Amino acid sequence: MKSREITLDKNSSKFIELEDAEWTRIVPRTDAVSLSAHFTLFDFEKRIPSDIFDGIAKRGSKNANAALLRSMGIKSKKLGALARGKNGGNIYSLNESLKLVKDSSVKESVLAETEEAPKGISYVGDTVLIEERGGRYLLPCNKSFDGTSEFGILRVAREVVTERDLLNCGGTFYELPAVNAQGMAKVRPIASHDFDIFDFCSFGGLMFMSGIENGAEKLSNRHIITSDDGKLSLWAGVIDDLWKLGKPVGKGSPWICKKVSAGETSDMLLLSGYDKKSVYAVSSSDTDLDIEVDIDGTGLWVKYETIKLKAGIPFEKTFSDNFCGYWLRVKTSNSSEKISVSFIYE
Repeated sequence: MKSREITLDKNSSKFIELEDAEWTRIVPRTDAVSLSAHFTLFDFEKRIPSDIFDGIAKRGSKNANAALLRSMGIKSKKLGALARGKNGGNIYSLNESLKLVKDSSVKESVLAETEEAPKGISYVGDTVLIEERGGRYLLPCNKSFDGTSEFGILRVAREVVTERDLLNCGGTFYELPAVNAQGMAKVRPIASHDFDIFDFCSFGGLMFMSGIENGAEKLSNRHIITSDDGKLSLWAGVIDDLWKLGKPVGKGSPWICKKVSAGETSDMLLLSGYDKKSVYAVSSSDTDLDIEVDIDGTGLWVKYETIKLKAGIPFEKTFSDNFCGYWLRVKTSNSSEKISVSFIYE
């Protein structure tokens, strides 16, 4: 049996890389009033985007079609689609045989009800800000996403399985737990992408997405379903296919050219679910910058590291593998007229 002794000062913490083992345990050498130990297990991501998503419109595409989607209920056994853009106003339905056809029996008003502007979400530079129940949560952006497309505001969140929501913002899909399961505090990245996915929903055990390149039916991708008039296409698959989009990546900035006071703390940025992490920081004045980590998403904040910033001199660092936790935030020791701090996940 291998053993390793770790010494902790009062009210301190340490991040340690452990050797491979089948089992591990902790034995305190002295009495402790409040001791917490958290193990993070992970493997390096090797996912690459699958070709099953070929045909979904790339970010900024001007040659695509899209529609609002809604399951029309158990009795109808149809998925309704209200087209947008050049084909706007046309109504389609998808039946159990996955045939997509024009359907005048589906009411436009019923489909339009599913569209709503997302509340509590905004884009600040390269970062998504989500406000929920008094909390402020930052998510990294993958490339340039602002939540809009030529068809309007992109769908942000939707329940696709009972008490299992999908969140799609900033170029990344996330699993979003129900509020009674801690909600945003326990959000988890699934995969990043560069698609303008206008809408998504579940129907008949499958997941559907709209926002497809015109002519995608010529790609011979069995996941693309095109209407009988050739003017609307949908992507069809299962929810677990989303993991084939590729690994989560992005860039998030707790502060961008912000004036801060001594001891000021930033909003928290998601840390969990990413590997190959680095930081870029620059300040107009000398200051120490504490990087703090919420270990498990429950508000257990500890200091990971302090970096020293010299006025006007950029600081860059690639973190070791032991930089892990659920959320991170930064705190300054001195005031600064202008400070920027960005974390890059690759």
